[in-house]
Parts: sequence; structure tokens; C-alpha cells
Amino acid sequence: MAPDFIERMVALFRENPACVTAIGLAVGVYPDGREVSSLSSNQRPRFMPGHEMALAAIDGQPVFGNPGFSFVVRRDALVAAGGFHESFEQHLLYGIAAFGVTGFDPEAHMYWRYHEGQLNKALSDRGWIPLRYSRSLLQDFGLERRWAEAFGAAAARKVALFIETGAYDTAAELFATNLASFRFAAAWNTLRIAGLDRHFLARLPMRLWDKRRWFVSSLLRVTGLRSLLRGRQA
Repeated sequence: MAPDFIERMVALFRENPACVTAIGLAVGVYPDGREVSSLSSNQRPRFMPGHEMALAAIDGQPVFGNPGFSFVVRRDALVAAGGFHESFEQHLLYGIAAFGVTGFDPEAHMYWRYHEGQLNKALSDRGWIPLRYSRSLLQDFGLERRWAEAFGAAAARKVALFIETGAYDTAAELFATNLASFRFAAAWNTLRIAGLDRHFLARLPMRLWDKRRWFVSSLLRVTGLRSLLRGRQA
């Protein structure tokens, strides 16, 4: 975090007593030293209703783009939501930020370091997907019911469907990626977690088709044909 990050977050809460969550601007830092701002995907006012931000983000509007969903949360709002849920990022956005005013300061920078040793990359290479966490948010936490009580049935169904289908789409993408990369144990792990759910099966053919070039590349690498073809070209 930038040295003045916490100060700027506190200022948001003090400025607007209705504010229950606050967040800054993510800046990606790459191994070559490049810094990439996420400002273009965070075009929203200093304060806005959290549920409007969440719904706009679902619709693809550039109101919220953050690699870690690192909201600063007012303590009473966190307690009212039952503490942190295991579906951590989705819970912050849809389960806490949505139920109050959310603040944003683009001058409060959060730096994200991208590198090959990232935990999410390691987990993806092993076929791990947080599908159970998403299910728990919908079922155990009762996210759709809470949204329906606060914002109506239509908005609640939209959010629940987005989370559910998004989780299975991620599962299909990861299964196809690992299968095309010949990481069969990882692909099996994803399949074991996702099961034969209709949402997963509906997305699988397209994801497999998208990875056809990966499959050919992996086949050439494993069989040694790539090196042989390069040798002939040389």
C-alpha cells in the first residue's frame, strides 16, 4: 500500500457517515518494473450505493476493476455480515459492500506484484477451483435471500445467477486449460470438484474448442516434434 493509503481510507469514512466500505486504486507491478493503473476500469464517483456498483459491474460497465477486492470495511458492517466468509472476495463485494454506500479514492494506491510464483497460478496448475465457496455463499450465507429482501427478487436472481454460472465457467476454462496442457491430474481434480453439473457441461465444449491450439502445442512439445521441426528449419 502507498504510505497515505490508510489515511485516505479513513478520510472517506469520516466524510460520509453512510459509507461502510472503501477501496483505493489497484496498480499492477510487473517483473520488468512496469506499473499499470486500473483507473480505466474504475470510472465511478467518490461515493455510490454499493448494490448499484455491483450490478453495474455484472453488466460489464467499467465501474469496478480490482484484482483482489481489497475493501476496507467498517467494523460494525463486518460484524453484521457475520464476519469474513470463505468466499472472501465475492462476499466483500456482494455480501458487504452492496448493503451500504461504498467509497473510492483513486489517489489511494494499492500495488499488486505479478510474477510466476503467484499462489493463484500454482492453484490453477493443480486444478483447484473455489466452487464450494461460491456454493456456500449462495446457500449457507443466503446471499440471494438477502438481496431479495433489500433490493428485490429480480436483482437478487441476477446476482445469484452471475455467481453460480461464473463459477462453473471458471471451472470449464480451467479444466480445458489443464487438459490441453497435458496436466491430466489437475484436469481430473477440476472435474472431480465440478462434477457433471449442467452449467459446467454447457460451457465445456466452447472452452475446449478455445484451447485447441494449446493442445497442438502441447502435443508437439511432448512428442518432441517441435524440436525436430525447429531443427529442420535451421
